[in-house]
Amino acid sequence: MAYNVGSFTWPGWGEGPAIERHHLAAGLAAAKLNLELALGFERGVASAGWLVGAHQLAAGRRSDAAASFRSAVDAAEDRASELLFGGYVAIAEGEPMRDVLREELSGLEDGRFYLDQLDTAARVFARR
Repeated sequence: MAYNVGSFTWPGWGEGPAIERHHLAAGLAAAKLNLELALGFERGVASAGWLVGAHQLAAGRRSDAAASFRSAVDAAEDRASELLFGGYVAIAEGEPMRDVLREELSGLEDGRFYLDQLDTAARVFARR
């Protein structure tokens, strides 16, 4: 449930109603709770770390976000997640995603979905 609250209050999806400042604060708190629970249960740590990074990115804390995304890369359980979270590192650092990342991700089962997610987030946060 904490993951869902964090996810639903993140503006990086580029859709839905406007997310207000108090929604962002609640989302970050939920993301941190989710990470604490994931670490305790040793399940979902990579996604939980990504969500904290996502909220740090939304708060303009790009270096913190990049560090959280790197932790998510390190905890990733599959190549697709590793590439996805690596794409978020690039977004947080204000760098274009490497062509090799795009190429490898596009060849994976959910790759197109992940690339669309990354492209949307890059557009949303390019304005910030």
